[in-house]
Amino acid sequence: MDQSPASKEPTVAEREAQRAAEQEALRNVRRLTDELEQEQRERRRMLKWGWVIVAIALAGLVYVLVSIYSKARSVPPPAKIEVPGKVVVPPK
Repeated sequence: MDQSPASKEPTVAEREAQRAAEQEALRNVRRLTDELEQEQRERRRMLKWGWVIVAIALAGLVYVLVSIYSKARSVPPPAKIEVPGKVVVPPK
C-alpha cells in the first residue's frame, strides 16, 4: 500500500498550524474591516458637518442679500435740488 502525498492525512501538528494560520488571517481581515468601517464613519461625519457649514453659510448669504434688497426698496428716492441759473454774490 503505497500512500501518495495527495492522499496523506495531515498530522495533528499540521492541522493545528493550519488552524492557527487561518485564525490569524481571520483576525487580520477583521482588523482591516474594522478600520474600513471607522474610515467610513469618519467620512460620513465630515460630510455631514460639511453640509451643515454650507447650509449655514448659504442662509447667511441669503439673509444679507434680502436685507440689502429690502433696504434699497425702502429708501425714498432722492429729492430734486433746484439749481438757480445765475448765482448772485453779495457785495462786501
